Amino acid sequence: MIASSQSDSNTGSRSVPNSRWWFAYGLKSRVIFSISPTADAADTPPTGDLSVSLLPADIHVASLPAGKSVRLETLTEPLTLTNTSAHRVSVELRALTCESAGSALHANEAEMLKAADVRIQPGTLTLEPGERRTVTGTITRGSAKASRGKDLVCVISAAVTGEPVQTRIYSRLYAPVR
Repeated sequence: MIASSQSDSNTGSRSVPNSRWWFAYGLKSRVIFSISPTADAADTPPTGDLSVSLLPADIHVASLPAGKSVRLETLTEPLTLTNTSAHRVSVELRALTCESAGSALHANEAEMLKAADVRIQPGTLTLEPGERRTVTGTITRGSAKASRGKDLVCVISAAVTGEPVQTRIYSRLYAPVR
């Protein structure tokens, strides 16, 4: 949600924000915007001209035994990529460490990509307007016991490519190690 409580678009932006305002100031622009402090809980997917949806935001693998593989598309709630724009988009799918995605780990979590191999096939999808696809791939956990007792976590990234505006969205993938 983009919103502002006040706007000085005709006279320039304010240099000192009031604590009641939720503004972000661009150093070399007059664009003033804010991000809602609460997550959007709407049941409808986002829409727009350059929009993709990657749901669910959190994916939970029930069990990931050492030396075994789990197929992403067979999960109870598989990861789904949807083109909600009015034109064809190409999307690159990748597994990232939480650190590289700018996401923090909790004390009971460890980086999945250090203990498991996450492969998404194909790595790039082209979707027509309104098209929806289930993300396919595998998670294979090595036999290392380094993360026992922690949940393994990684981030699945969907990045729109070949467009002037680069859009990237994330879902987090969790797997318990017991």
